[in-house]
Amino acid sequence: MRRITVVTVGLALLVSACAQVTSRDDATRETAPTVHNQAVTFDQHAVDLNLDNLCGPVDDTRTVTHPSLGRATVGLRRPASTVGNGCVAAVGPRGQKLLVQEVYVHDGQLRFANPAQDATQNVFVIYNPGRYNGVMTLVPTATGYADIGWGAESPAYRTTTHAYYWVELLGPGGDGRYTIKMYDNNCEPDCAGGTVTTKILRWNGQRYV
Repeated sequence: MRRITVVTVGLALLVSACAQVTSRDDATRETAPTVHNQAVTFDQHAVDLNLDNLCGPVDDTRTVTHPSLGRATVGLRRPASTVGNGCVAAVGPRGQKLLVQEVYVHDGQLRFANPAQDATQNVFVIYNPGRYNGVMTLVPTATGYADIGWGAESPAYRTTTHAYYWVELLGPGGDGRYTIKMYDNNCEPDCAGGTVTTKILRWNGQRYV
């Protein structure tokens, strides 16, 4: 009788322990956090349609990383004639407008840098209005891209907040970033005989200085 009693007590303790483990497992499953998929839907049809609506039929596009929106698509339209306004437009993953900017170009010289984006996540577009190259920088904001800074200026090509004229784009360097080599002429005694100097512009978190 003693052996039977000991075995019975042992079985009872084992069943009780298993029940406690099962209870803890159930509680863990019930309180485990739910992970939601926060991926933004990409609508290729809306992207293509709205780029064309903003700029007219585009000649070239790049899909790039955007720090707030996940991805963005930038399109370029070159002018139909030898000289005139080209167009740069950017839309979000659902085709929403992020930026549209006309720029004066000569002989279709409007293109993306290679690569189009560097470690700053800025996007670089090279243009030439007829003499020197310029670089337009698309700087991400929380909702799109910063205004280039030309306002109502026409033709739009000179150096402003996020565009730099008579420059050369260098890199990306070992840090994954482009720098911009800017030229200047003091035009003394005249521009033909003036002294040309250069300066390297670097990203300071807001613009190139």
